[in-house]
Amino acid sequence: MQEITLENQPNQQFSISLGGAAYVISLRTLANGATLADIEIDNEPLVRGLLCRGNELLLPYPYQARGGNFLFTTADGRYPSYTDFGGSCRFYFISAEELSNANPAA
Repeated sequence: MQEITLENQPNQQFSISLGGAAYVISLRTLANGATLADIEIDNEPLVRGLLCRGNELLLPYPYQARGGNFLFTTADGRYPSYTDFGGSCRFYFISAEELSNANPAA
């Protein structure tokens, strides 16, 4: 599992190479404080406007085999908030290999 450092700003976009794939991740904050994510892999959109939840994988199962998956960890399972990025809210990449080792039946 690799931590990805996020900035404490409500809207951000970045490119990153992980697990042999090139990702573009956009995070947006709604007026109610919810965080939405757009994720592309190798120039192909995977998810758009995904509501991020604390302590849950972001990508649907079929997509994680292409490189891995992402996870926000939050205190008490709260929704991720940009005001907590780098503090009680952390963002991680989990490789496909790590995911398959964690769930051998997958």
